Amino acid sequence: MLARLSSFAATPILLIVALIMAAVLVHLAVTNLAACIALLLPINVSVATAAGLNPVVTGLALTIAVDAVILYPVQTAANLMAYEAGYFSRADVAKMGLGMMVLTLAVVVLVTPYWAMLGLPLRMQ
Repeated sequence: MLARLSSFAATPILLIVALIMAAVLVHLAVTNLAACIALLLPINVSVATAAGLNPVVTGLALTIAVDAVILYPVQTAANLMAYEAGYFSRADVAKMGLGMMVLTLAVVVLVTPYWAMLGLPLRMQ
């Protein structure tokens, strides 16, 4: 996995998108936010370092994705309680989650140059 993801080093935005997609998939299985981030951050550091990217920037993107994208009602206790009470269906959560995934990707792509202006460049110097 490390070799495949670090092959995106030529286009770092694609690597960040791949890390976000991997985080979304892992978050489906590991529903606790802290546990999911704790599991994914060491992988993020390894992949980013191998690709020559700043692991802090890729870690910020990964953390935003884990926190923002919820594709299934059991990923958070509040969603599960509302789902069990019948306020919305699984399809409603999936539609909102896919929308949030697209929005998260757009936000990360747009704020990466801003982070660089703040002293967090995407590429390691």
